[in-house]
Amino acid sequence: MSYVNEKPFQFWVAFAGLVIIFFWLFNPILAPFIVGFAVAYLLNPIIKKLEAKKIPRWLSSLAILSVFFLTLLIGLLVAIPILVREMIDFIKLLPNAIDWLQNWLNTTLPMVQIPTSLNDIADIDKEMLSEKAGSVFAFSKNILGNIFQGGMAIIGFISFIVLMPIVAFYLMIDWSRVVGKIDSMLPRRNEKKIHKILNDIDRSLAGFIRGQLTVCVLLGGFYAIALSAMGLQYGFFVGVASGVLTIIPYIGSLFGLVASVGLAYYQFGGWEYPLIAFAIFMVGQLVEGNYLTPKLVGDSVGLHPLWVIFALMAGGMLLGLLGMMIAVPVAAIIAVFIRHSIDSYKGSAYYKGK
Repeated sequence: MSYVNEKPFQFWVAFAGLVIIFFWLFNPILAPFIVGFAVAYLLNPIIKKLEAKKIPRWLSSLAILSVFFLTLLIGLLVAIPILVREMIDFIKLLPNAIDWLQNWLNTTLPMVQIPTSLNDIADIDKEMLSEKAGSVFAFSKNILGNIFQGGMAIIGFISFIVLMPIVAFYLMIDWSRVVGKIDSMLPRRNEKKIHKILNDIDRSLAGFIRGQLTVCVLLGGFYAIALSAMGLQYGFFVGVASGVLTIIPYIGSLFGLVASVGLAYYQFGGWEYPLIAFAIFMVGQLVEGNYLTPKLVGDSVGLHPLWVIFALMAGGMLLGLLGMMIAVPVAAIIAVFIRHSIDSYKGSAYYKGK
């Protein structure tokens, strides 16, 4: 304890180092715990409102969690078969699309000749895509067999499916107790400042987990339904992929716009349907920019798009899929600490020249 009192900076550096080592060592088994925590954090405000109405916390947690996972399961059972079918067909289409694009460029822009080397690369790409399409198709037909053949795969799959809801349930029940325990260990001298930092972190995480994920789901659903309604082949896949990629600033909308307009021109010809696809994404962006993001996310996250992209790339490089899952929340927490550090620096005698 005396070490903590005398060397607070070194203590927190050592603590951060232990956290990093923990995530690195236990990376393969942390996914159900992290997703369970995210689900509990996402649903905790609803539980608090029900608890205020004298409903037992365990009962409200069980009911809300059951409704949440039942809705999620129904959505997956409806969406996944369509998504897998369109994704496989989309991959199979790419070799023909490359041929069509080359012919269109040679016809529309005859003065621009595609070099032989690029044609060779395109042929290699088409062969590779054909092989990959066959591999994906074969894998999709035997996916259950592949799961049950791999011992570690089935252990990981079962542990995630079974353990994650259990983690979420117990965290939802004990949320107030856990928060109270953490609060009781805070140094009393800096209690107010730490509470302010934790409140800022809570707003940042709420803006990302509750806000940004809701934006991704709503946009993905809108794009998938609208593109399918206009009769665009693979429109459901393009819409869902655009919604998922919306978590990366500008990437989701750019991918969806280019893919939908290109597919519409390839499928229908002319410019009527490409303009409809373009209008769908413009409406989506207007709704997102003027209503969804300000209403659901606001300025609570406060992360620059480049910082988000860097965080996702760094998380993926260091910890793979787990790193990408926690990248933006960790980046939001780091951003809060940086803002408070800058404020402390500007209030210091060194900054003021005293």
